[in-house]
Amino acid sequence: MKKIVTTLILATTIFTTTLQGGCACFCNRKTLDLSETENLTTEGLEKILKKGGSKLKTINLNGQTDLLKVGIIGTYCKNLKALYLASTSINNVDLKYILKNNPNLVEISLAECFNLINFCSIIIEHCGNLKELNISHTSVTPEGIRSLNSAYPLYKPVKLITVGCISLQ
Repeated sequence: MKKIVTTLILATTIFTTTLQGGCACFCNRKTLDLSETENLTTEGLEKILKKGGSKLKTINLNGQTDLLKVGIIGTYCKNLKALYLASTSINNVDLKYILKNNPNLVEISLAECFNLINFCSIIIEHCGNLKELNISHTSVTPEGIRSLNSAYPLYKPVKLITVGCISLQ
């Protein structure tokens, strides 16, 4: 458990107590980066988000493959502008819940999220302010790309990153 706390402190510098005491507390920070945290569980993430999720503008969980219910972000975070979930186990249900509760997202990374299927319509439905979307190495289809291009016309461009999408090659 000590390694987790050390990593959290080094990676985010927003915690003042250990997770063993119930939960670390936020110091009014707007960014939470747990991308390099080892052994993070869904329960641990929920404890962290309960304490300060409502203040967050950015959350980075890139590479957290062991989190089973990423959708809890939507329960505790309602003001996100940036969401980084690359290489997580997020699915369509969790994605929809998070996006529905965070209508002001401008940047999303879902690269290498292999549990997402036909997810472009979810993004279009809930992300009217989107400026950047990374869906590299996902199962996005040519139809999904066309629908994204139609939804975000030239007067409101979105930087779309699609490196390594097998179905587009």
